[in-house]
Amino acid sequence: MNSPLEPASPSSTASSDSLPDDNIPSYSLSMPAQPTSLGPGIFQASAKRRLGHASGARDPKSRRRDEVIARKAPWVDPREDGLPRRQKEEFIDVSLTEALKKTSVADGETEHDVPSHSVPYDLPAEYAVHRHLVPAGDVRWAGLPPPTYKIVDDLLTSAQRTPNSLIACSTDSKSTMPESYKHLTQEQVDFFMENGYIVVKDAFGKEKSDEWTTNMWVRLGLDPSDKSTWDRERIHMPSHKREAVATFAPKAWEIMKELLGGAERIDEDSGYWGDSFIVNLGREDLEGDNTPIEPRELINWHVDGDFFVHFLDSPEQALLVIPLYSDIKPRGGGTYICTDGLDEIAKYLGAHPEGVLPTGLSFTPSTSTYENPKDHPEYWSHLDEVKKYNKFVELTGEIGDVVLMHPLMLHSASKNHLRIPRIITNPPVALKEPFNFNRENPDDYSLVEKKTLRALGVDKFDFKATTERRRVVPRRVLLQEKMLADEKRRLKELERAKGLNKVDIPASQPIAVA
Repeated sequence: MNSPLEPASPSSTASSDSLPDDNIPSYSLSMPAQPTSLGPGIFQASAKRRLGHASGARDPKSRRRDEVIARKAPWVDPREDGLPRRQKEEFIDVSLTEALKKTSVADGETEHDVPSHSVPYDLPAEYAVHRHLVPAGDVRWAGLPPPTYKIVDDLLTSAQRTPNSLIACSTDSKSTMPESYKHLTQEQVDFFMENGYIVVKDAFGKEKSDEWTTNMWVRLGLDPSDKSTWDRERIHMPSHKREAVATFAPKAWEIMKELLGGAERIDEDSGYWGDSFIVNLGREDLEGDNTPIEPRELINWHVDGDFFVHFLDSPEQALLVIPLYSDIKPRGGGTYICTDGLDEIAKYLGAHPEGVLPTGLSFTPSTSTYENPKDHPEYWSHLDEVKKYNKFVELTGEIGDVVLMHPLMLHSASKNHLRIPRIITNPPVALKEPFNFNRENPDDYSLVEKKTLRALGVDKFDFKATTERRRVVPRRVLLQEKMLADEKRRLKELERAKGLNKVDIPASQPIAVA
């Protein structure tokens, strides 16, 4: 396996498919073949409406939008006992048209398939290469020529800006975080603030990985030694059991707590990992293909979270957490991440306090009434936007590594040209309350909050959601219930065949896969 200190192998084939899971019927959502520039007017319009609302100005579009918002109950409205309302759970229609009419979210082609660690993508020699020190060694990532498109950074009012609001944007800047962490090093803090992710090496042992994956092939109904039985390229498995992260991977858990501002901010129910493996087996026709890949041409770019309406401060998925249950080598199905895409996604969400729906590989304002989401003037296509970004990293690693990423990290699945089974999970971690970007004491900001503020280019941001926060049940979950029944049947057949004791199979646990 390539050392992080050595040049990464040329990345494999430029794939042109969206990497759909064979078990999940694709949702019909066509994307334009060429990038469509949304232009700066989108963010200018959002800023103007917000400023107009503050000053009492009312244009027809604002009045119509406010009428829609008025029909929704804010999540933060207190009950009589003074406690916030619980989030609303609702099933969604698998039809995008009906889903949008209900301001709900339909699960489409955004299944999450990211894993791994830190061998970055090697771009052609003519591009500059930057190095950033992390505990695992030097990580190289690519700096391409500046894109011609520039996001307008005027969505925030002058009152929300400070003279030093952009001081942290230099690539050479050091973190201003206090050195009070017990488990994060200053180098890790600086790296996270610059890149939006860190890697926790050896967070759990191979013995634990072997224990959890021992029945994986039985559950799949496939023969690990016979590739002819590998009838699916990528499989999102349901969960049979779970364990507290504090005992499964204590080192990762301690760092997760420090990234999120302490255990007291984390929802207790989300402090568990399950065996809902995401397995990438590759395909016979792709094995051995050495065609280099251009990251911008991958067509699975997305932001995770198919189970809730997204706001800038959404608590439902506070980190992207990727534990590795197999070694992942370059061109072995690892995830590509786009580290400079985070800034523009944060600005987009900051300009949309009404929330946005994860409509396939895209965002659509939650108050949209357009039958086709792409008709909305502020529709956001991840596939179009990624073509404007410059920094890409291919994630690789070893069994027991855990990748911790900012929740707004843009990422894409890739093809497994090695056909070495790649096994990961994607357990969500949630907060008790939404992120807070307007704290009285700056020292109270979590690292994730600080990274978001840096992405916005401000020291604080008084974000307030203007519509109800909603969780939804994507079609993926319904399909995994069917898979769960099939897996239980295979395990019971194994028990009978080998005369084993009854296997304890707890209830399925929810997972965060987008």
